Amino acid sequence: WTFTGSGSNSGFSLAAAPTNPTTVIYGSLEGIFVSIDAGATFTGPSEGLTTPKTRSLAIDPDDASRVWAATSNGGVFRSTDGGSTFSSWIR
Repeated sequence: WTFTGSGSNSGFSLAAAPTNPTTVIYGSLEGIFVSIDAGATFTGPSEGLTTPKTRSLAIDPDDASRVWAATSNGGVFRSTDGGSTFSSWIR
């Protein structure tokens, strides 16, 4: 699988929603990008991160609208809208 949407191939993390396998979230040096068509296209970067470098992603197994992102030197962020926007969760 090759990331060809907006952003770059500098990816660190990838997560697919267990409840909706067509939702894929990709974390890179440039931020977080979201696909709702199984990775065919991506939107982003997501808003709200204080540092775009995303090291790890997790999608709630029961609710794909809840996403967590661990960033380099920026803390952990949470999204309640499927990864479109994030707010600080743990610093």
